[in-house]
Amino acid sequence: MSTSKTTNSVIANNDKKATPSVSTTTTTTTVPAPAPEPIWTVKELKTNDEQLKSDKVWSTLQPKYESFIASDEVVQRTAAALTERKHSVTVVSNPSEALSLLTSDKFLPNGTSVAFGGSITLEQIGFLDYVKQRSDLKNYRAEALAAMMKGDWPTSGALRVEGTQKAQYFFTSISALTEDGTIITADASGTRVAPIISGAKNVVVVVGANKIVPTLNEALDRLEKWVVPIEGAHMRKVYKFPGTNLVNTVIVRNAGMNAGRIHVIIVKGHSLGY
Repeated sequence: MSTSKTTNSVIANNDKKATPSVSTTTTTTTVPAPAPEPIWTVKELKTNDEQLKSDKVWSTLQPKYESFIASDEVVQRTAAALTERKHSVTVVSNPSEALSLLTSDKFLPNGTSVAFGGSITLEQIGFLDYVKQRSDLKNYRAEALAAMMKGDWPTSGALRVEGTQKAQYFFTSISALTEDGTIITADASGTRVAPIISGAKNVVVVVGANKIVPTLNEALDRLEKWVVPIEGAHMRKVYKFPGTNLVNTVIVRNAGMNAGRIHVIIVKGHSLGY
């Protein structure tokens, strides 16, 4: 995930004998690949990042956010609030259940088009590895990465944008979720926040119980003081970038005229992503 803050608040067989011809039809069925085991733990270094260790604000907030997991009671209350705001909601007990749901025909019908927002959560539960094995899918993310590896940045960028707007299913996670059902997320380039607002026909959000907070102010505090520093460390380690900045922030208060378009999958009892 690249974090951000909005500056403006997707046969024939011929036989010589005169025997009756026999027509045969061969049906090919695509069998989805088996899902991998969830990873569950974040691969990237977090607290070992030197720039974080020397930050007093970080060292104060680390215990608060790194070890926090909302109770099952809070999860159920949050799910009810999301339903009240006209979103679709499913609560699962663990990452394996989340993966099983995501890889079902409900979210990955044969031949559908998919796009993704950068997400440690989707990586942790094994979903990104699973999708790589599905040759029947139109995977905008895979196409964009292939173009990028060839040095074709214009094509890569165009594919990312096209995917966020045209994909049947856009999968991502978020920065925070309030107990009253407000969704908060951010992204530097806009390719993660834009499709949440409009574009992709269906948006599927996977969120661990660690990202549920009581209020909007606490959600924004979590974003600025926890998510951004962690993402900065992630960018330094994986991409060798100096860090990240808040550029675009989206606050989704309700489904508006698109009831059920956003489907939130909450993994209770578990910490996923950051």
